Amino acid sequence: MFQPVCELTQVKSYPTIIATNGDKADIYYPDLSQLKPTNFKFPIALFLQGFEVDKSYYTRFSKLIASAGFVVVVPNHTPPGRTYLAPELTQIQAILDYFKSNPVQENAEMLDCLDRDKLVLLGHSCGGITGLEAIRYPQKVEEISQKEYIRLPELVGGVFYGTNLLRKEAGSLTIQNSGIPIALIAGELDSIVSPEWTQRTYENIADSPKVFLSIKGINHYGITDVSQPKDGPEEEKQPQLQQTESIKIIAEWSALFLQAYVLKLQASLEILSQHKDFSNEQVQVMSEG
Repeated sequence: MFQPVCELTQVKSYPTIIATNGDKADIYYPDLSQLKPTNFKFPIALFLQGFEVDKSYYTRFSKLIASAGFVVVVPNHTPPGRTYLAPELTQIQAILDYFKSNPVQENAEMLDCLDRDKLVLLGHSCGGITGLEAIRYPQKVEEISQKEYIRLPELVGGVFYGTNLLRKEAGSLTIQNSGIPIALIAGELDSIVSPEWTQRTYENIADSPKVFLSIKGINHYGITDVSQPKDGPEEEKQPQLQQTESIKIIAEWSALFLQAYVLKLQASLEILSQHKDFSNEQVQVMSEG
């Protein structure tokens, strides 16, 4: 589907603790030993987890995104005073501060190739809600921590799976994304967040570029290493595709979008343009911009 920014044979990873907020995290990055000398810098990609879905379930997806030219950070985050895993807006500033100011890191070589001025958000389920709110709100107060959130100028894109940003009490909720590119991906068999909700959220995104992708035969956990993570909300429908296949499809389209609008790769942009309104036996694509 897409051509990575470099020909990479493998991705490296290591566990760490985000010093700025104490979160345990896994970091995935391209194997620099496989790269020819280059001045290319890898943007930061923060993955915001689904409710009670451990970071370890996003391993395959994270490796594929890293292979496309990103340093992917997948934290386990527990909100203050809570006992469950769930994302928060405060993680975004913490991650950027970690890479910009923490002098002691496990991989100095990787840091030399890091673009600290570009941050993209990836998210699953409620992680997608958090990511959309991070893009939608220039400024707000975090509900749980009561800390102030300010949208960072480094935030340049978002790709979210199995999510929506609809409010019954508010009716149609416009997402004023200020031109920040957003891609929403839905599984046709998702019984937790219906594809229709995701599509309606896509329609409420104010500015292009934006993409909506519906994938047949996968459920709410098409992005995770197993079809039902141990502690995640229960999915009623069984997938019709193998997990490795569904993860590959989601990752390829996610990487294609990010390469086109964040890395500014002309080849990726041309592929997206060719699939502006596209449908086959596996995917349906809608896009603007």
